[in-house]
Amino acid sequence: VAVKVSATTARETFAMSKNGFLPAAAGKVNRRWGVPHRALLINFVIGLAFLLPFQSWHSIVAATSELGLFAYSGTAIAQAGFRRADPEHAAGWIRGVQLLAPASFVIATLILYWATWQELRIALPVLLIGVLIYAVQQVRSGLEWHDVRVGAWLIAYLLSVLLMSGIGSFGGAGFIGAPWDSVVVAVIGLVAFEVGVRAAVAHLRLHPAPEPPPEPGTSEAERSAAADPEPRGRRPR
Repeated sequence: VAVKVSATTARETFAMSKNGFLPAAAGKVNRRWGVPHRALLINFVIGLAFLLPFQSWHSIVAATSELGLFAYSGTAIAQAGFRRADPEHAAGWIRGVQLLAPASFVIATLILYWATWQELRIALPVLLIGVLIYAVQQVRSGLEWHDVRVGAWLIAYLLSVLLMSGIGSFGGAGFIGAPWDSVVVAVIGLVAFEVGVRAAVAHLRLHPAPEPPPEPGTSEAERSAAADPEPRGRRPR
């Protein structure tokens, strides 16, 4: 199973290299066999980094599931950022999402913390290394320093969760006992959510999101009406 996963996910590493998220060398294709051999090697090394420290396959699955949960929790910040940056376009969104988004991020942070120190001591450092590689690659590709700075909250968030995991009661040293350690982690998640949303809004102000494509069959008049819904003769002075 491990060999299969390393081979299939090499496509993702190859695609990230082509899209500029990883160095171009990571996406080099072998001329003889036509496969991204460097992407395969990178996945193999990352797989070893997970396989060697853990004691069982169950621990590996738990660690990778936590990273997957972290990836999905970021959508709550993205949604809230788009909504706050452009409230008019969010008029038809799901009701109550203003409460659901922060609640879901806090719950995801708690689940990540409850995974215990044994899993997070490897999973979060590997994730931090990936974030740093992404930041360096973006700076090398000409990304403005402001865009890197507004994403610094993510590193602080991951380090805070890792620190709490090390000193908390879920496999850590137990310096902060239950349930207060979970309360502290929930506050960390709530603060990280707000800081992350503000960072997203700052990014969208410099790089506005493109307008959604028109629906098939929409006429030019309907597109103009959608872009300017208020009649010109009734505009307030």
